[in-house]
Amino acid sequence: MNTHISMIVVLSFITALFSERMIAGDTNANDDRPTVALVNRVVEIVNRRTTDADWREAKIGDLLNSGDIIKTGRASFSLVRFYDNSLLRIRELSEVTVYADRDREHYHRNIRVDDGSVGFDVQKKETDRFEFSTPTSVASIRGSTGSFSVLFNGPDVLLLATGLAVLRNLISGEEIELTGGEIGFSFSDGTIEKRTITEEDFEQYGTPRDNIPGTERQQRTLEIRTIDENGNPQTIIIEYEEDKKNR
Repeated sequence: MNTHISMIVVLSFITALFSERMIAGDTNANDDRPTVALVNRVVEIVNRRTTDADWREAKIGDLLNSGDIIKTGRASFSLVRFYDNSLLRIRELSEVTVYADRDREHYHRNIRVDDGSVGFDVQKKETDRFEFSTPTSVASIRGSTGSFSVLFNGPDVLLLATGLAVLRNLISGEEIELTGGEIGFSFSDGTIEKRTITEEDFEQYGTPRDNIPGTERQQRTLEIRTIDENGNPQTIIIEYEEDKKNR
């Protein structure tokens, strides 16, 4: 992705975020679901499904509304960026649904993980909530980096590299607090436990910032000067990535 395309993608996201209704361009005009995030990167097989359209190929710059689903194939990956620059790294063979409720003071995001594993980098804000959920567990994340995995015939696993989180088992109602450097397990029989992270855990469940397949990347910064709704000037700083080899 070259610089010109990157800027178009970022500007599209800003336009959506400043829109009062936050309506994605490819949705029905009567669709009042809040826009949740932006598809920031796609590697290999990544598909998207909305509430009014079947599966189709996900593209960089797609806006995700509440209730949209992202699914990755083998050796595939997708990076999703939220309005506050929180990041969700959807790994291979994973399926997630993004939900959100938002007003001017509170932003509640719930990421339902139906299969696979995701890495996350969540920005801390006292008035906001960021959760992962499955039929067995809810993980409430506060200003943290880590990964959340759903294992076939196994537990839900929350690996917390930094920050704070609470892992609750919905079967028993029990919950545990995790701090950076701990890993929690929530089982379908209602039990829940935690311990210190080992190197083997990183190998099995992945690090928060995985080595992503594809081309080498570099960070770029875009500065945009605009006017708010009261006519006051303001500057927006956006950080994004682009492929080195395509520049």
